[in-house]
Amino acid sequence: MPVIEPNDPLFIHPSYHPGQTLVANVFHGEDFDSWKRTFLRALSSKNKVGFVDGKVAQPAADSPLFPYWQRCNDLVASWILNSLHKDISGSVLYCNTTAEMWQELVERFGQSNKAKLFQVKKELSGISQGDSNIATYYTRAKKIWDEFAAVDDMPRCTCNKCECGINVGLVKYAQQQNMIHFLMGLNDSYTSVRGSLLIMNPLPSLGQTYSLLIQEERQRQVRHAGQFLSDTAIAMSNPNRMRRKRLTGFSFEGCGPVPDFSSDPGEL
Repeated sequence: MPVIEPNDPLFIHPSYHPGQTLVANVFHGEDFDSWKRTFLRALSSKNKVGFVDGKVAQPAADSPLFPYWQRCNDLVASWILNSLHKDISGSVLYCNTTAEMWQELVERFGQSNKAKLFQVKKELSGISQGDSNIATYYTRAKKIWDEFAAVDDMPRCTCNKCECGINVGLVKYAQQQNMIHFLMGLNDSYTSVRGSLLIMNPLPSLGQTYSLLIQEERQRQVRHAGQFLSDTAIAMSNPNRMRRKRLTGFSFEGCGPVPDFSSDPGEL
């Protein structure tokens, strides 16, 4: 009987069982790339990616390793099926191996790199803050940047140590472009802040830009809260003054005699 070491893909930990669901969100047919990325990451943590990409080949039927491979293959197949909606899982249920099952899912739901690149570039060009706060806007933008980086086919240096430094430069360039896109999508209320950031030399990193904008947003919230508390205190100490201010938009301070607004506004 062969000995299966813990670092071998054929090894099954006692905690593994067919009823496990490796990802939180079951795949319903939309956003396959995100689901695939999440599932492969979970599968990698269990050292079983080789069963879906075909690198752990099926041994001969008379090989002593065949029962171990078959058991792992069925286990990974169960994990895939558990992570699919029932309408999709039924269509791949009778695939012989997990590699065949995975390949069918990729061919059916996976987009070509060019189509995905077009879609992501379109989303990136139209992203804006809108009603979102800075944190929500940044999270939404970063998801699109990460998707773009995953499908972008920009040439990279392939030398072993990349002594030319082009890869580092490309990463820095991509981050700078992301920062420009992020600033472009900010609301008009951040125009002055955006201008201040753009004239900085060197330009701040994306992380520094985010941090500065978060600080600006919090300062605005503090100023708004302070103005609200000030108006509330005035209303409590002098109700007639606040009533005059609401009706006319002016406080009448230093403007001579103040009209009498003590009567009902409907009588004016």
